[in-house]
Amino acid sequence: MVTEETEADAPSVFGEEAHIISAAPNGPRAGDLPDHDVYGNLILLCSKDHKRIDDQVAHYTVALLSTIKRDHERWIIGLGDGSSRPRLVPDPTRPVAKALYVVTSGSALSDLASGSDAMRPSWPSGLSEDQQDLIAAFLDDLHDWGDVHSLEGSYQAGRHAAKALSTHMAALNEAGLQVGARIRHLLLTDGTRDPMPWRELDVQIRPLTLARDIAEFASQHQPPH
Repeated sequence: MVTEETEADAPSVFGEEAHIISAAPNGPRAGDLPDHDVYGNLILLCSKDHKRIDDQVAHYTVALLSTIKRDHERWIIGLGDGSSRPRLVPDPTRPVAKALYVVTSGSALSDLASGSDAMRPSWPSGLSEDQQDLIAAFLDDLHDWGDVHSLEGSYQAGRHAAKALSTHMAALNEAGLQVGARIRHLLLTDGTRDPMPWRELDVQIRPLTLARDIAEFASQHQPPH
């Protein structure tokens, strides 16, 4: 965030580095982290928005700020052209698993979601309105819990995530659906610096009949990380 220079003055930097989780005991969204200055806990804002998020903490939660930051990063990735345009490419050293892991517990899924940089959900067409509503609620919670769990790194946050996701998954099962997942290891590159690892969670909701076809394979393998 920089203003244009004038004939007499240099550009003015007016961006402010803000913490998503405050290190101060009574600060906005206060919480314990090993290091509050890690990249995942920082967000760049103008002074107006910085004050807004710190004054309106009930609305600007950890989950919401993490979503705002991630959405902006995705937007940045889509900018530019030519060889310097940021893009995601498969990591040749870590090929994608051919089969999905059939997820049967909220704890297994929250562990997979934690630490992911992005999520790629998919589901079949032709579902009922009730099934689509269940999927939407499940994905919203998975999205939010993944953000909170990865930032806070607390055991209690992980337990809450596991319980909430297990409830959603039980409802999906009752509606004839099951969740499969795998990790895609990608590299974020723009041609000007060393590629950065990018971890994407591939989540697929499928009818139980299809999910059972790969359940035997999945039961013989550990969840992909």
